[in-house]
Amino acid sequence: MRCFSRSRTGPRFPGALRSRAGISFMYGVLALGALLVLGLIFLQCGLNSAKWSYSHYRDLQAMGLAEAAIDRANWMMQASADGESNINAQLAVSDSEAAAGVVRTYSSATWTLPSGVYSFVAKAPYKGIAGTVEIRGVGISKNGNREDLMSVVRPETVDPADLAAVPAACFSYAMFSDHNFTISGNPSVLSHSELGGAGIYANGNINFNGASSVIHGPISATGTISGTTTQIPADAGRFQRVARVPMPEIDIAKYRSIADLTYTGSKVRFNSGHNASVGTYADPKVIFVNGSAEISGNFTGIGVMVATNGIKVTGNCTYGDPASSWAFLTTGAFTVAGTAQIHGLVYAHNAQGSAEFIGHGTPNIFGGVVADLITLTGSYTTEWDGEARQIEALPGTTFPEGPPVIETVLWERI
Repeated sequence: MRCFSRSRTGPRFPGALRSRAGISFMYGVLALGALLVLGLIFLQCGLNSAKWSYSHYRDLQAMGLAEAAIDRANWMMQASADGESNINAQLAVSDSEAAAGVVRTYSSATWTLPSGVYSFVAKAPYKGIAGTVEIRGVGISKNGNREDLMSVVRPETVDPADLAAVPAACFSYAMFSDHNFTISGNPSVLSHSELGGAGIYANGNINFNGASSVIHGPISATGTISGTTTQIPADAGRFQRVARVPMPEIDIAKYRSIADLTYTGSKVRFNSGHNASVGTYADPKVIFVNGSAEISGNFTGIGVMVATNGIKVTGNCTYGDPASSWAFLTTGAFTVAGTAQIHGLVYAHNAQGSAEFIGHGTPNIFGGVVADLITLTGSYTTEWDGEARQIEALPGTTFPEGPPVIETVLWERI
């Protein structure tokens, strides 16, 4: 009997094949592991980059807030002559004080924005250099990042020859009161057909107390305006809660030193005409009274009268010549009565008190009235013409009245 053996259909070397499959599996595992590690590395780099970007963004926010603090300080110092919140006056240091080591500081409020808060501290002077101010601005972002910047500024250098003789803003009104202003009687405040101007202003409230008054031009007050008046034109405007307008101080020592005539007495009387025809707007005749003055008669020409304890005008004076223009300056009260006519400017101001303008009777003033306090009774006329504002010896007219222009001399991150 023939015997037949069954043929084999499987691989001849099963052990070798199993070894190759194991190696391939190990390579696959290693490749997946490497990819996983690379993925984790890229993920961490991405997270770090996002974290760095976010932190950098917050740093930039804090830097922007610190810059806003510096800009806010610059704006406050240039907002007006005294600066916003009186910052310029609080930082004022004279040359002698700077040399003696005096330092003044202004700490601002803290302002809040959606991105964070900012504030600044200003010190004057910087390293004893007169006329400089050091500003340190601080910005803190919402997540607490902080940046500090320092800037040093000083008034911009200007050639005095380039400065025009611009009068202080208070001289731009027919009547200006540094306090509340109550208008009674039948006054008329008129404009000049050629020069414009007029209007009334008060650093306080204005009250028309049953007066049949006529006001040409705008009516402005830092407080409120009450009562009625005839305003020409009707749309000239009533402006309430406006910014305060400062009054320049009278430099008594200056006028005493430049006076052409000097008198002393409790009642120095000027009963006759006083010719000041030699005076000009640039070089007015100056009469200085160390005491009080009483005036009647005609004063002609262009000049300035300064009295330390008040001026009283009665009768018809200062109107003898249409080309006349006088300025009457006093740190006391100015009183006008009767039918007096004054061609020029009345300026009554006392930094330590209240220099009052008192009007009685039916006077006519062709120029303007500027005083700490104005009291009016009876019928009177004030016609603004602006001529006396050209007299260069008036306070506030040598240099432009207004905010300083500053320049940055140092800026650094601290």
